[in-house]
Amino acid sequence: KKINNAHDNYIYTIKHYPYDKFDIILSTSCNNDIKIWNYNEGLNILTISKIYENNNYVYSSCIIFDKNNFTIFCTGYKNYIKIYNQAGEFIKNIGNNDAIRCYIDSSEIEDKKYLIVGGNKGIQVFNLPALTEYHTFIEGNDGNCHNEAKIIKINDTYNLIDTGDFNHIKIWDFVNKNLINK
Repeated sequence: KKINNAHDNYIYTIKHYPYDKFDIILSTSCNNDIKIWNYNEGLNILTISKIYENNNYVYSSCIIFDKNNFTIFCTGYKNYIKIYNQAGEFIKNIGNNDAIRCYIDSSEIEDKKYLIVGGNKGIQVFNLPALTEYHTFIEGNDGNCHNEAKIIKINDTYNLIDTGDFNHIKIWDFVNKNLINK
C-alpha cells in the first residue's frame, strides 16, 4: 500500500489495526492532527485537526476497540491526554497538562485492559475502561523521557519493559510495581 502525501509534515506515529470490522491505519503528525485510513483502499476516512492549542505536536496516538466502536487516545507536548470517539468528536481530557507525553498504547492481560502512557514523568498506566490510574512506573526523580513501554509475560510473571533517554531499558514487575532490572 502507498498513501501519497498522508500528512503535510513529519509523521510521528503509524499503527495498523487489522480487525474484522475495521482494517485501518492510524497516523499522527507534527501538524497537530490525527488521520485514520482505510487500509485496503488507502483512503482517508477521518481527520481530527488542531488537537492541541498553539499548534503543539501530536506525538503519539492509539485506538482502543470495544465491540463495534473504538476510541482514539492521543498525547502531545505539555498537554492533556485527549480522548475522541470514532466520529472524531472530543470526549474529554485525562491527566494534567504539565507533562511531555511521547508514547501511548494499550495492552491486555488476563482480560484486563490498560492504557500505557510514556513521557518525562515516567510510564503512567491506567485501567480501562474506567481510566483510573493503576500505577506510575518511575525510578526516583527520573525526568528522562520514557519513549515506549510494553507489558509482557515471562515465566508466569507480567513485566513492564520501558525504554527511554540515555540508552536505558528498565524491567518492572507489573503486579508488585517494583524495578527488577535496569
